[in-house]
Order: sequence, then structure tokens, then C-alpha cells
Amino acid sequence: MNTSHFHPARFRAFVRKDFREHLAPALGAGLILYLAMATAFVWFDLRAKSRFLQELPASVNGGEAPNPLRDLIMEEALQGTDQQWYAIGTLTTLFFCPFMAFAGSRFLRESRRRRGYARFLTLPVSPAERFAGRALCLLLLSLAVFCCSTLLADLTRVGVTRWMYPEIALSFPVPWWSGEGYFLPEMFLCGIAFHALFVLGSTYWPHGPFRKTAGAYLLSASLLATAYIISVSSLQPEYGHHPMPGNWQAFWLYGVNAFCILFCYALAYFRLKHAALLPSWNDRTTRAVLVAFALALVLCVAVPHYNIRHFPYHPTPAPPFPFMGLPPQD
Repeated sequence: MNTSHFHPARFRAFVRKDFREHLAPALGAGLILYLAMATAFVWFDLRAKSRFLQELPASVNGGEAPNPLRDLIMEEALQGTDQQWYAIGTLTTLFFCPFMAFAGSRFLRESRRRRGYARFLTLPVSPAERFAGRALCLLLLSLAVFCCSTLLADLTRVGVTRWMYPEIALSFPVPWWSGEGYFLPEMFLCGIAFHALFVLGSTYWPHGPFRKTAGAYLLSASLLATAYIISVSSLQPEYGHHPMPGNWQAFWLYGVNAFCILFCYALAYFRLKHAALLPSWNDRTTRAVLVAFALALVLCVAVPHYNIRHFPYHPTPAPPFPFMGLPPQD
């Protein structure tokens, strides 16, 4: 075996082999995802427009409909816009993160069987090629499958609404790349962070990595949220009058996700580089995870106090947790 860290031809051969092995499971997961998203999108769209749709015959025949949203919906229909775009974007985010987490948990699917795991660890590729090829293949394939499933589910929503009510076009495809605030960068960054986290989790738990990593994540998130709430409650009501500016919120949003991506992928690489048939918890990567959690705990306690000391006082506090699905206010 060539002991060089990276050889392009060998890396391409490994990626092609891995892509062929993961293609069928990814398409199966994409089909299930499409059915779930299409059902959710159609139900959400019809439910939001149900009252107007019931009054549609009277509106078409010139009658006056008592629905207060009638003028708004008619105006949007004439302009080719849809008031459900932001809600569909929020639902897409709620589907995206679990899907990427599930894809990341399949990083070491061979570890469920010792013979297959030993064959994977002894492939004639370097550890860097093994990790980069598998991570890149899963990440790009999952992103492609999710994007296709989302676009098809959105078109299904539009098609079903127009088929059921052909009198007027009330639903339109979401203009994902129009730059109108559908938080795609935040969604992709958060989804990739979940992918990296569950890739790391798959190196710890050979059996049931998705379930066990999700449990560990929920437990950690609950402890961090509890520490934050306790810190905020000790500062109320003064804390509500010192809202964090938008640029600082963006800094934390992007910074935490970027750190999680780099940190989890790096630790997963080192665990895969020194992998054995029985995963070990007594190593430096585990201690690094504990140190990172302790640092996050300190930040949850310290950030509210930092806000009061450094950000100006406002008589009317901003809402602490704005709903991302709402359209921006003028």
C-alpha cells in the first residue's frame, strides 16, 4: 500500500466506489423524504388557504366574500407571489437538519458488522483519503438528494392546489435563489453542522449511532439551555432591555456552526485515523469534546452578563427568540 497521505488517482477511485455503494440508499431516503415533505407542504398550503378556497366560487361569480384575507390573497395571486413562501422555507429547514443528521450517522455503517468494518479499515487508501472520500461523498450526495426532493415537493404542492382549484392560481413555486430572505445560507450551515456532529457520533457508537447521538445532543442542548435560562433569569427584567444587535447575532449563528463543523470533522478524522475494531472512549478526542462542552456552558452563563455590560439600554425590549418563518417587517 502506498503510504503517502493523499494520491489523487487513488482518491478518485475510492470516491467512485463509495458513491456507487451509497447511491441506492440515498435515493431510497430521498423518496421517503419527498413523500413526507410533499405531504407536509400540501397540507400546510391547503390549510392556510382553506377558508378562502371555500369562498372561491362566490368570489369568481362576483359575490362578496367575508374573508379578510381575500384581497391579500387575490393581490398575491395576480402578482405571482405566495404568502406561504416563508412558512415553506421554515418547514424545509425543519426537514433539512434531521435529514443531514441521519446522513452523517451512516458515516461508519460498516461498524455494525466486525468483518465489514475490518475490511473498510484495511482498504488500500490512506486515512486522509478514507475520511475525505467518505465525508465528501455523503455530504454532496445528501445535499443533492435533499435539494431535488425539496424542489419536487414544492412543485407537487403547487400542482395539487392548481389541480383542485383550477379557477385561479393561488400557489407558486418558492423562488429559493431570489435573495428575498429565505435564510438558505443559515439553513445549509446548520445542516452541515448537524452532519459533522453525527459523523463524529458514528465513530463512538457502532450500533444505533443516530439514536444515541441524537440523545446525547438533546441532553447536552438541554443542559446548555438550562444554564442560559438560569443566567437570564438572574438578570431579569434588566436583561430584556439590552438586546444583542443583529450583527452580533449573526456572528454567533455563523461562528458557532462553523466551529462545530471544523471541530467535529477534525475529531472524526483523528478517531478514524486511529480506529480499532472496538471504539475507545478513553482518548484525547473525548477529552476535547468535554472541554468544548465546558466552554459552551461558560458562554451560556457569561453571554447575558456581557450583553448588559456592553450593549445600550432600550426601553422597549426586542423579542428574545424571533420566529424565522415570519417575513421581514418594513
